[in-house]
Amino acid sequence: MANSGGPGGGGRGQPQKDGGNRENMFSNLDEETRAKAQEIMEKERAGTITRE
Repeated sequence: MANSGGPGGGGRGQPQKDGGNRENMFSNLDEETRAKAQEIMEKERAGTITRE
């Protein structure tokens, strides 16, 4: 079965606009918002919060 690269995909679908680089994903945010977003991403990776 082909992987679409969508949520939970293996990245074999369409390439991400930022090439998968997390720093580029936050590049247009101000410093305070960027820090909050990165904190949320770290919590998600740690499993303390889930994406819904």
